[in-house]
Amino acid sequence: MIRVWGHGNPSRDDMGALLRAWEDGFRTANPEYRDIRFENSLTGNASAVGGLYTGAAELALIDRPPLAIEVDAYQQGAGHDPTGVAIATGSLATRHHAPALVIVVNAKNPIRGLTLQQLDAAFGADHRRGPTRAHVWGDLTDAGEWSARPIHLYGFGINRVQSFLFEKAVMKGSQKWREDLTEVADGSADAPAKIVSAVAADEDGVGITTMDDVRNTLGVRVVPIREGLGDAVSPTEQSLTNGTYPLRRTLYAYFNVAVSGQKQPALRAFLMFVLSERGQALARANGYLPLSPTAATESTEVVQR
Repeated sequence: MIRVWGHGNPSRDDMGALLRAWEDGFRTANPEYRDIRFENSLTGNASAVGGLYTGAAELALIDRPPLAIEVDAYQQGAGHDPTGVAIATGSLATRHHAPALVIVVNAKNPIRGLTLQQLDAAFGADHRRGPTRAHVWGDLTDAGEWSARPIHLYGFGINRVQSFLFEKAVMKGSQKWREDLTEVADGSADAPAKIVSAVAADEDGVGITTMDDVRNTLGVRVVPIREGLGDAVSPTEQSLTNGTYPLRRTLYAYFNVAVSGQKQPALRAFLMFVLSERGQALARANGYLPLSPTAATESTEVVQR
């Protein structure tokens, strides 16, 4: 039996549908495991790593990197770091399927692109990407008559998973946000739409949200993002799957490695199927996106060790 804990929700069947598709496809592709049983307990990210170090699960699914406290607890229970691999890319705009984060400004704002350093300067307080602080639009770019206008920040509650992901991708792990951030702390599915509406009503606003709600709102524009020296990249399915868009999300699988260094044969075979061309096609068919070939190869190499 393979027991799977983590990412999902008992009231929805988003992750459950993909997991069952993977399980059925695995049995078909591997007749020697046609009788393998799966026991799925998809109650959310918070349960994932704990299921491993308590021995309640063989596989943990999570759509974010583990928190430091989760890694510490695992280390204390298992005596070593957890082993994990990327198994799918989050969606562009499908709710509950790890949608990418996007940066939106009011449609009247002249800014055409932002770097991760500029985002850190605007939203963060530690400024780990550089000493620059951005309080007016002229701190970020030559914005003409907008240069002296204040930057108004909108985002999710800072204890939400979206904020954690922004901290990791943009603020280099800092948890210190600018004090005048307007938090939309509503944990419901309405939070992204409320952020978009706030920016649409505020010419000086900039918000962290998701693409689905941008598509349905006039008065806002998605800003391309640049990491490093390359061109700024807009969020598209292609830029998510090829890894060039910096604020993409990833679905991970974590698992225990036996003292001998050998994983359970059935678990290893299942993960290999998930990472196969067929497994990645099933991810796309169920609302997620496939990994890039490079990411799939990296994950496969970890599983094969």
